[in-house]
Amino acid sequence: MIAPIIDELAQEMDGQVRFVKINVDENPVMSDRFKIRSIPCLLLFRGGREVDRMVGVQSKAEIKRRLQKVATA
Repeated sequence: MIAPIIDELAQEMDGQVRFVKINVDENPVMSDRFKIRSIPCLLLFRGGREVDRMVGVQSKAEIKRRLQKVATA
């Protein structure tokens, strides 16, 4: 549902943010590790640590705002 938004943002923010998509059905270990209980779930990391989490459908503007906040912190 938000995949097209993520794809657009990956192009727009190339070089600023790295995007990784994981299918939790195919990777249950990852969903357990990060305690993902609802999808879509976007985890934002900085320096290898989770610094923000968005659960549920978000607008492109909101996702970009939070990505920029993490990228410039």
